[in-house]
Order: sequence, then C-alpha cells, then structure tokens
Amino acid sequence: MKLKYIVTSFIIGFLGLGQEIVWVKLVSFLASSVPQSFSFVLVFYVLGIAIGAYKGRTLVNSRLHPLRIVSNLLVLSSASVLIAPILLNYIVWSYFSIIVIPMLIMWGAAFKGAIFPLLHHWYSTKGKNLGGSLSTVYFANVLGSSFGPVVVGFILLDVFSAMELLIILGIFEIIMAFILLAPNYSKVQSLLFTIVISLFLVMFHNSNAFMKGIIEKKLPNGFSINHFIENKHGVIYTVKSEQSHYDKIYGGNVYDGAFSVDLVDNVNGIDRAFLLTLLHKKPKNILVIGLSSGSWLRVVASIPGVKNIDVVEINDAYKELISRYEGYEILSDKRINYFTGDGRQFVSNASKQKIKYDLIVINTTWHWRAYTTNLLSIDFFKIVKSIMSEEAVFAFNSTYSIDVVHTVKKVFDYTYLRRNFVYSSFIDINESLGSKVNRICSLIAEGIDDQHCGNLDFKHMADTLNTPFSESLSDKFNTERMPELVTDDNMIVEYKYGKGFSL
Repeated sequence: MKLKYIVTSFIIGFLGLGQEIVWVKLVSFLASSVPQSFSFVLVFYVLGIAIGAYKGRTLVNSRLHPLRIVSNLLVLSSASVLIAPILLNYIVWSYFSIIVIPMLIMWGAAFKGAIFPLLHHWYSTKGKNLGGSLSTVYFANVLGSSFGPVVVGFILLDVFSAMELLIILGIFEIIMAFILLAPNYSKVQSLLFTIVISLFLVMFHNSNAFMKGIIEKKLPNGFSINHFIENKHGVIYTVKSEQSHYDKIYGGNVYDGAFSVDLVDNVNGIDRAFLLTLLHKKPKNILVIGLSSGSWLRVVASIPGVKNIDVVEINDAYKELISRYEGYEILSDKRINYFTGDGRQFVSNASKQKIKYDLIVINTTWHWRAYTTNLLSIDFFKIVKSIMSEEAVFAFNSTYSIDVVHTVKKVFDYTYLRRNFVYSSFIDINESLGSKVNRICSLIAEGIDDQHCGNLDFKHMADTLNTPFSESLSDKFNTERMPELVTDDNMIVEYKYGKGFSL
C-alpha cells in the first residue's frame, strides 16, 4: 500500500500543474491575452493549495481509511473542473466571472493541496529514515509537477481544446479515485461509477463547442462566427455580419484584421499597406512578420519587381484559416517562403547570417498583449536595423502607444506616422511622397482583386496616399505624461502602461 502513496503523490503533482496550465489558457482568452492572466491564475492556485494543506491536517485523525480519504478528496477536486463548463456558460462576460473563476481554481487546488501533506504523514517513517521518506514523497510530487506542464502544454494541447483537456483531467481524477479503492467497491458502486463517467464523457463530447459558444454570447445581433480554430497557441476565429462583405479575424479574443484588400472601402486600414508601395522604389527582398488575414501580404506581393518574400508566423492556424477564403491562395506564390516560428528569433538569425531586406513589415498585435515587448523594444528595433538595406523601410503597428513611437525614434533617423502605423528608414522617406508618378497605379491588379487606377475611386484614394507626411508625432497622441523607452527588461507596454487585467 505504501507504493500507492508515492504514485498518488506523482499524480497529484501532474494533475495540479497540468490543470493550472489549462486554466491559464482559458483565463488568458477571456482576458484578451494580457500578461497578467498567468499571475491571476497562479495566485489563486497557490492560495488554494495553502488553504487545502492547512485544513487537510484535520483529516489525519479521521476514522476513514487513508486511501478512502484520498479517493474522496480526488472526487471533490474533480468536481471543480467538471462543472466549469456549466458555470462558465452562465457567468461568462459578467461581473460574476471575477468571483466564480478564482473559486473554481482554488477549489480544485485546495482538495489536491490537502492530499499532499496527508501522504507525507502516512508514508513517512519515524526515526532515522524520516528525512529519506519525506524526500521520496517530495520527489514524486515534484516529478509529477514537472511532467504535468510538459505533457499538457507540449503534447495534449496539440490534440484537445482547453475545455476538453480540463474535462479529461477531471475524469482522470475520478478514475484515479476509483482505482485507489477498486477492490473495496461493490457492484452497485461500480455501476454508479460507470454511469458518472459516461455522463462526463458526454459533457466532454460537447465541450468542443464551448469556446465557440461563449464567443457567440458577446457578439452583437447580426454577427456570427464563420470559422473557428483552437490550438495550443490560442483561439482564432472569423466573424461575419449581415451588413459587411468582409469577414473580420480575431486572435486571442481581440481584433486582428479583416479579409479585404479593397482600398476604396478600406475597412481594415489597408491603405497603410498600399502606402508602402510609395516609400520604396523597387523592393526586391521583403520580410513580413505576422500573417493574420493575409491581406497585407497580398498587397506587398503585388509590388512589381519583388523577387522574394519571407513570411514568419508563430501560429499555423492563420495559414489554415486563410486557405478557406477565395482569393487568399497567396502562400502558393513561388516567391513566398513561409516559416512557422517566432518573429524575433527569425530576425536574430537573419542578422547573424547578414541577410538584408528592402522592406520589413510587422503588423504587430495590440501593444498590451503578452510577449509583445519582444517586437516593440529598443533591443528588437536595433536587431531589425541590422538586417535593413541602405534604402530599406521598416513598417509596424504601434497601436497608438506613445512609448513605442518614442522608442523607435531613438533607433532610426527618420520616422513618420500614418494613424497608428510607424514608417522608419535610414533616409527621408517623406521625400518619396508627392511625386507625379504614383507607384500604387503600377501594382499588379490580379493580386489585389483587379483594382487599378482606371477606376476613378481607386485612383482618388491612391492620389490621397501620395501626399507627404505632415502631422507631427505629438499630434497623434493625447497624453499628459512624457513617453518612456521600451526595453526587454521593463516591458512597460505590457505592464506599466498596458491594458490591465479584466474578465
């Protein structure tokens, strides 16, 4: 029986940290992928363990068999995750979320936290071997805690959605509780166990639509989800409406663009991509970080004379998603090299290999989302500078962060802003604008839904873009504070001046 305590200690660690990883995924989605999501889950998870460990000591004197106590605690712990889909379905997007979600996290952690010290008490041997027996239980638990995030984060989340995985781990707790006392169960108890597991398996089957369902709850009337993909990187979905011809794309539960290259309608600010055509006369080698809907890629790929385009996207779901839309077979272009990976790492490797680009486009997500500092710090901008050719243009989305604009100005001599988009270079790119020859008219019309300057509306928009940058950077921001430098270490765009946490 002693061996069961060691195995249980391992499983408690595995389940505890495994479930924490899943809760982080769910909370991060509900909170629009802000970096504070992890801290939010961690504080209530640890608090739950502390409460469970403190209260669990009272069970030492229980008349129940030790394995019966562990079995009961596992069943009570599993209930916290198995009822989560039901509760979240009712309270999501309401003020109750900030109360119910922490309670669910603490609930599961507390009952597992109560088991750990009990295992120490029952397994440990008094006398000279006390230290050795204690370390054995600790070793098993820490080993399980190490395997939990690895197996869940790197393997299981590639196969199951977050809610599916939460229910799977809950079912595993019940099965573990049954195994501990299987020889002592009667036929009636075994039958009840089978029925309970069957009911939860039905819930598991329906959990695949859980995330899609809670998204639809917050959509206005006339809007619906068209495509939906969930993987270990998060949730990506597109929304269509009765009033618009273009689907919008959302990543991590925040707006990420639209499927449109229509310069006249300009529903997704695609004019900022067309502007790139005017800032470099003949770009041949282009780097695009962030695929999103693929609309920006379609525009730069239509520039005459382009020979090579490297596209870097960390989440392959975008690649799968755009393939479902007519006219977005852009990645089949032989000039385009698609890479799955981290954008910063790609730029660092390109710098080491002394690769140079004429045009670098990073349609960065909101500056306050987790990990965006990697693409918005002065440290990163310096690396970007090292892979730019003499007349290269670097363009990226500041999402109206005054600190980001202030930071990039420290690296490049010439920096201009068109709405929220930054355009930087070693040369004064403003001199490229206002010429009599509008290079937007030379774009390959086939790549941009047959738009051309023979259409008067398109020609008018093209001429509007072909005007010098006139507004000063200070005019773009309404703030009373002085801007600050963004570095890899201070991460101010995510924390100090970030969006903050909210469910």
